[in-house]
Amino acid sequence: MGQHTREVDECLSKLKDNDHDAMELLISKTHRLLYMILRGFFHHDQDIADAMQETYIRVYQNINKYKAHHSGMAWISKIAKNIAVDILRKRKYEQNQDDISKSEIASLNHDSMQFEDLLHQIHPFTSSLQRSIIIMHLVEGYTFVEIGTLLNLSTSNTKYHYQKAMENIRKHLDKEDFYD
Repeated sequence: MGQHTREVDECLSKLKDNDHDAMELLISKTHRLLYMILRGFFHHDQDIADAMQETYIRVYQNINKYKAHHSGMAWISKIAKNIAVDILRKRKYEQNQDDISKSEIASLNHDSMQFEDLLHQIHPFTSSLQRSIIIMHLVEGYTFVEIGTLLNLSTSNTKYHYQKAMENIRKHLDKEDFYD
């Protein structure tokens, strides 16, 4: 178990013991990974921020359901994933994600505009889960075992989603309008 994972688990345990100051530390330890997970579901930073806020609210409200022998980050990731799915269902958001404005692109935390363009172009033929896995693996450098743990998937299921996404991307690479 890595140092970061232990720190997250310790924060959750302290929070469970009514140490409310642990929430601030928990947020600082988890916000980047949580952002990357939710980035696979949403294009707009405001939607990501809303989902992150709702995730932390639910963590706080449901802290008594956290079991100390389970991975705290996996528990938080599962809550975030469920919230993202709920938001997408409620607003039928996925059909309207294609119009990312230039100001939103400029505010993204990715180093490469080419990567952002690629994410936008692969959106029609990859799922939000597949995009999250791609981001976590290619951008953040997580292994499939780590991604599986964080997203509450088996390693083989994580690899399957990644490979399926890559197959779909390869199929569309030859299309003339892919790079337009």
